[in-house]
Amino acid sequence: MKKVLFVPVAEKNNGTGHLKRTIKWVKSILSESAPRSEDALRYEPFIYIPIIPLDNNGKEEQGHVWNPTSFPDFKEIEKSIVSDLSGKYDVAVFDMRKTNPLLIKKLEKIAEILVSVDEGGKERENFDYLIDTLPNTVSKAAPPNIFSTDLLGYKDKRNNRCEMVSEDSLKLKKYNNILISFGGEDSKGITKKFLDKVQKKNIFKDMNVTVVIGPFFKDKNYIKNNFGFFNIAESPASLENLIEESDIVFTSFGLTAYEALYAGKDLLLINPSKYHRKLSKLAGFCEAGIINPNIKKIEKIINNPGYCQDYKGKNRSSSSSMYNSPQLVPLTQTCVGTDSNFVDSGQSLNINELFLKIAETEKVSCPVCKGKGKIYKRYIYKNYLKCENCGIVYLQNIGKNEKKYEKSYFFEEYKKQYGKTYIEDFNNISAASQKRVNIIKNFVKKGKALDIGCAYGPFLNVMKDQYECYGIDISEDAVEYVNKNLGIKAVTGDFSLSDFIPVFPGDVSQNKKEECLKFDIITMWYVIEHFKNVGEVIEKIGKLINKSGIFAFSTPNLSGISSIYNKNKFLESSPSDHYTLWNILSAKHILSQFGFKVVKVRCTGHHPERFPLLLQKILGFKILSLISRFFRLGDTFEIYARRKNG
Repeated sequence: MKKVLFVPVAEKNNGTGHLKRTIKWVKSILSESAPRSEDALRYEPFIYIPIIPLDNNGKEEQGHVWNPTSFPDFKEIEKSIVSDLSGKYDVAVFDMRKTNPLLIKKLEKIAEILVSVDEGGKERENFDYLIDTLPNTVSKAAPPNIFSTDLLGYKDKRNNRCEMVSEDSLKLKKYNNILISFGGEDSKGITKKFLDKVQKKNIFKDMNVTVVIGPFFKDKNYIKNNFGFFNIAESPASLENLIEESDIVFTSFGLTAYEALYAGKDLLLINPSKYHRKLSKLAGFCEAGIINPNIKKIEKIINNPGYCQDYKGKNRSSSSSMYNSPQLVPLTQTCVGTDSNFVDSGQSLNINELFLKIAETEKVSCPVCKGKGKIYKRYIYKNYLKCENCGIVYLQNIGKNEKKYEKSYFFEEYKKQYGKTYIEDFNNISAASQKRVNIIKNFVKKGKALDIGCAYGPFLNVMKDQYECYGIDISEDAVEYVNKNLGIKAVTGDFSLSDFIPVFPGDVSQNKKEECLKFDIITMWYVIEHFKNVGEVIEKIGKLINKSGIFAFSTPNLSGISSIYNKNKFLESSPSDHYTLWNILSAKHILSQFGFKVVKVRCTGHHPERFPLLLQKILGFKILSLISRFFRLGDTFEIYARRKNG
């Protein structure tokens, strides 16, 4: 069973929004598990509510945590609440705004994968997975795996989210129903200040006004006693119906603002801090003050329905970009949540499904040296990390993603990519193999050659005239073809398994690991990137290769022109079974660590048409091809290394 631990900010003066939505996530997983299907039983949610929280110095603070018994939403998930950090979890999901680094260290010891939602602090890079459902001030410096306001889970009732509404239609509009909601705590007392000012000016005359009072309002009695003539909604279970019935919503930056936006409502923000003001501007929301409402601006908007007009009278901007902050924006035109650098807005997104997928993720260390990696690039369903020790870039798939190299891979999948099956392409692959054989001949004139990942054997077929050839492949069909059709000894097996030792038909040492065959040449053509434990693989090769033997492999080039010109596209399109990404420098460094000295590098896959268009026009393909070869900018390369001490 997979265990998912939610870790919300549960301390006073932080509002209740983060806490309420983690409770919602727990409820959702529990409700999805209600039928008790076999798949649903695989996940169990928990929520961490500490009895005593830690301050920034790691000391315990008394009396700053919401009491679970006093928070109504806790009752339905009482059995899922944990108050101490013990046990083991598959994933821990933080929703804390700015996470205490000491808490991260504690969770690292008990949770396999750490996820953060809307992390706004300096600790973003310390999470395995980042989800932004709201814009924040640090996302450009540390981009998330996924950004989409659709992950908030609100049903989008806007007819056309990005289309301007005509001024004539806006002028005909009138606000009749007002909703005022400043969170479950309102620690800054915005509700009281707001009501005092608007009532003094009698701005809401002849309008139906609903005021939401959260469960932890300190001004609760004052509001009831002084504004009882308004509709008072005390601790409602949901704001959905209240928002639906309103024409305009007054709130602060946060979940309520987006819920109103997705409901197609006009909204105006009064924020509790300058930080929230920054977020409002990033999102394109209109604001009317920090803590103390700007009554002139509020009055102007109420009298001019449909517009959020800056009281300084600046020109209207038609921009609704997530990262622009227009001073005058039609409220119904705000296009938050429709575009993202990471998500196709047409996708159906469910944040709980994403949590459960992440729970299936394997924690990975460097596949070469087992060192610690630092996030290199994030995507929705994968991370790339760069080892701080050996420098290799390696892949972490999000969720389960195991590729099988069966017959269909060499036929249907290969044909889909290259227009012909592997067998149909056999002669072309053989021609490319001949160039490799010619290079090997310069270093080893005769002896035994082993091709790991030999597929249907085109390379071995070229080698067999001069060398005693052997092959290994994970595909039984491919191995059978090499044995029967090419007359070359080949066995089926996964070379990366620690207990796999290649034993070939007719060997005198079939059951003796210490006497297994040694080879003068070992090759892997576009295979090395498929190993999750490539360091162990190279170490095993060192034991199987004779003194002065040659180890050669080819692989995509992380420093090739395609990667240089558009690294994001290069990484995004890299297959989910390419667990390491190499360049020539990293290959030389790593091979040296395992006792090999590079004696030849051949850069391949030159594409002058992938250079910038300006360079193509100025220099032409012929010059660019020469530049690509001279600077080794091909999209692939081959390495030939001799075993040291030979």
